[in-house]
Amino acid sequence: MTAIASFRTSEHILKKIVKPDSNIVSGYEEELIETQDGRLFVGIVIEERNGKLTLSDKSGTSFLIDANDISTRTTQTGSMMPGNYDELLNEREMDDLLAYLLSLKGRP
Repeated sequence: MTAIASFRTSEHILKKIVKPDSNIVSGYEEELIETQDGRLFVGIVIEERNGKLTLSDKSGTSFLIDANDISTRTTQTGSMMPGNYDELLNEREMDDLLAYLLSLKGRP
């Protein structure tokens, strides 16, 4: 996100705020993982290697899960981002959010 304005148009960013489930970018699909002992994890897979999976949830917390401990793994169809910002934010707040995101032109 630190460079979102470097490679996305304002129209695209606004659409993703209002309708985050539209056209989810590859690599940002949320996964539901259930372990052999019944624990559930939901998030984006950050890394997979050496029989381990690193998953990051909505709060940014990362979990390291041993692949041998995974019972089921399902890719979710929706976005991690809430889909009701158009209801939560008034017009000025939406404009401010878009302006902030358009200022993010750091290194991708």
